[in-house]
Amino acid sequence: MLMHRINKEVIIGISSFLILNCSCLNQYNAYENPFPVSDLFDSVPYSVLGQGKLVFRREVHNPGQHYSAAYILDIDKQNSSFRDYMGEPTISPDGSKIVFGLYSSYLNTSSDIYVTDTNCSHYKRVSDIGGASPCWAADGTQLVFVLDQLVSGVNHKQLYKQSPVQSPTDRTLVIDFYTSDPAIAPVGKVTLSAKGQYLMSSNGIYTFDTDGKNLSKVIPLQSDSQYYYSPVWSSDGTQIALISLDCSKNNSVKKYSLLLFDSYGNKRDTVYSVSASAYSWYNKAYSVCWSPDGTKLAFTRPTDTNINTATNIFVIKTDHTGFTQVTDNQFAFDSCLSWGK
Repeated sequence: MLMHRINKEVIIGISSFLILNCSCLNQYNAYENPFPVSDLFDSVPYSVLGQGKLVFRREVHNPGQHYSAAYILDIDKQNSSFRDYMGEPTISPDGSKIVFGLYSSYLNTSSDIYVTDTNCSHYKRVSDIGGASPCWAADGTQLVFVLDQLVSGVNHKQLYKQSPVQSPTDRTLVIDFYTSDPAIAPVGKVTLSAKGQYLMSSNGIYTFDTDGKNLSKVIPLQSDSQYYYSPVWSSDGTQIALISLDCSKNNSVKKYSLLLFDSYGNKRDTVYSVSASAYSWYNKAYSVCWSPDGTKLAFTRPTDTNINTATNIFVIKTDHTGFTQVTDNQFAFDSCLSWGK
């Protein structure tokens, strides 16, 4: 499972990728799930979600059943499908394509970046230099991904942008975080807004311009025991949504919050919060995304506030109403949310 931990001094990013299971990819020596992937039997409230396609990854740890897969909720058709072996899937804003990471073998430590349609009828490798945490720019015309690059024996985290095509001629190094000022490392995905600003987590929330300049912390951590997860732009680039955890000294989570800010990190609004008293809430794959119309937020959180339980998907309107559980598998750990038209 993807786990993000952020504090003032330490940034830990642990990522595991799922890989697309398609007959067209059998040429790759891909790792196979030891158990068959199951259809989605959750009681999904499609009418509450509204419209579009909601994509997420799921890990299931059930006695006799262990697998990872990506699921697509087609809200308009009120049905679901799954794609095995799809790593960090992110659907395009128009809902027509998915970008993901693919291992060429189980033992590889890096993946290439692929794009497919939501039916998995066509796919193409769009990056053969490796990469992780791929996502779409707000207009859907560009891809953004992070690459760990060894430079003179030193690991550099770099951000690249390119068109979602094979053999792109416009691949650009946006920023090298090892040499940036300040020198920081992104945790999770780096997203690009409709207004041309990047957004990322590190020891706080940072933004910077499309040319990699003006890197600045817009939302600082309020204490050494606070952690931010999964910051994401609204479709118009005017708001930032993120998940915040307030912890005790032993990292037991005391409070979970879904927060909104304006693009400058001001006008904090707590859309949803819940008290918790569980250490198990600390290392979870938290994720949040916007609905295409900007009126709702889908997010992940453990089902129970006191014990180590599944991590499922919930949705709420930005006006704080309509809180609803979306998935309900008690053995599942859902993460990596994205929502297209």
